Amino acid sequence: MTLSKFYGYKICAKREGDPFFKAKRPTKKFGSSECPMGYDECGLGGAKEQFCVPEGDLCPINDIIISESSGYIPKGYKTVPLDSGMVLAFTNKSIGLPTVRMKLTEGEV
Repeated sequence: MTLSKFYGYKICAKREGDPFFKAKRPTKKFGSSECPMGYDECGLGGAKEQFCVPEGDLCPINDIIISESSGYIPKGYKTVPLDSGMVLAFTNKSIGLPTVRMKLTEGEV
């Protein structure tokens, strides 16, 4: 079922840059990772959890949490209030690759 609104809001995203399968990835060099010249590293962790963006571009969102506003939100996450006491929290400074798809479920997975 397609959701047109989630907790009273429409959640939109902007796609930017190359498709992920064409994105530049860092390579390991002497125990650390490095992006090609003209690119900056995004994401935390090792080379498998990082990716590269052109210099000066913002790193894309790589973690999203939907929680009660009174719930635990990790430090450094930005929040957007939703209806019914819920918040959408997001960051681009987490361990992991960019969020390319989001699927919402109800009940147990």
